[in-house]
Amino acid sequence: MSTGSTCLTKNKKILYIENQATARASNFYIAALQASKLMGWDFHLTYKCLDYNEQEIDDVEKNLELKFHNIDFYRNPIHPGNIKAFHQLNKLIMEEQFDVIHCNTPVGGVLGRIAAKRNKTANVLYQAHGFHFFEGAPLLNWLLYYPVEKILARITDVIITINKEDYLFALKHLRPRSKVYYVPGVGIELDKWNTSCDLRSEFGFDDDDFLILVVGRLEKNKNCLMIIDAISEIDDENVKLVFCGDGEDRQILEERSRKLGKRVRFLGNQNNMPGIYHMADCFVLASFREGLSRSIMEAMACGLPCVVSDIRGNGDLIDEQGGFLFSPYKTEALRDNIAKLYKSKELRQQMKIHNLKKIKQFSLSRVVNEIVKIYKDIPEY
Repeated sequence: MSTGSTCLTKNKKILYIENQATARASNFYIAALQASKLMGWDFHLTYKCLDYNEQEIDDVEKNLELKFHNIDFYRNPIHPGNIKAFHQLNKLIMEEQFDVIHCNTPVGGVLGRIAAKRNKTANVLYQAHGFHFFEGAPLLNWLLYYPVEKILARITDVIITINKEDYLFALKHLRPRSKVYYVPGVGIELDKWNTSCDLRSEFGFDDDDFLILVVGRLEKNKNCLMIIDAISEIDDENVKLVFCGDGEDRQILEERSRKLGKRVRFLGNQNNMPGIYHMADCFVLASFREGLSRSIMEAMACGLPCVVSDIRGNGDLIDEQGGFLFSPYKTEALRDNIAKLYKSKELRQQMKIHNLKKIKQFSLSRVVNEIVKIYKDIPEY
């Protein structure tokens, strides 16, 4: 990785704010961590750890050379518990006197920027992982989120976007004190996904099965009911649907898929995700809203053709050479696209080659380089 000088600024402290995650969920912040190390900065990380264990946290701090602070954030922006989280965050910023605050997620972005303003922190960055207001978003989203973001932009030095639609919108409508940047996601470690591991036999699937993989939280936004309906319209026992992940909608989805019997499997959360992807024949994502989908990038890195909803961010990743884009409201379009892949092994192979090449544009090394450039360019007051 070539990023120029590796010690441009000594002893600065940066606070990276997320919302909720597990102790070892490093996908989100790893690019910022590596960029901070290249800058010679001390990296502090905060979020609500969902599986908090002191030994786990100690291991993460030691292995990744960072300092972790647990703060009780809630995903719902209007949850009263976020008042407590704000006071925790404000105290942390006041005590540590950070030089740079890098906010993420709507809750982290709001609370982090207000606390930074209150403590007169000089350099404040907000990384939007998909604005909640976008073309086709519900009116309520525009009424709730856009005015808040418009106001907070005035106390934000840098806005970082991860898809092209958000970048163009921020350039036109938001006015941070310095600049708006585009970076291609949070970065994917390509070597991690390059494996010959195939868990098909371990999970009891046959070589003749055509496995459609869905990865992510089982919630309303992911539109998984539509995927089940599309599969039910394909009359072939070899076409099977595999859900990897968990969430509040799991029971509803299991009930909807009961008529399909063994054609639908729910694997829950899995540790060996490269092996899960490599046992599949194609990847499907039917979401109504995404920023820049991590699961699509993982699927591409494993050479899977992707059938994904035609929404903001997904088109940055998938084109007609690597898969299909469809309306998240048209079950028949999803069904037909899956059927095309099922019938043509040659088409799947062509898309595999294309996606393995295209995903290099979203590699971790590239994102780290882009974050370093942004950190170097932070204005001094």
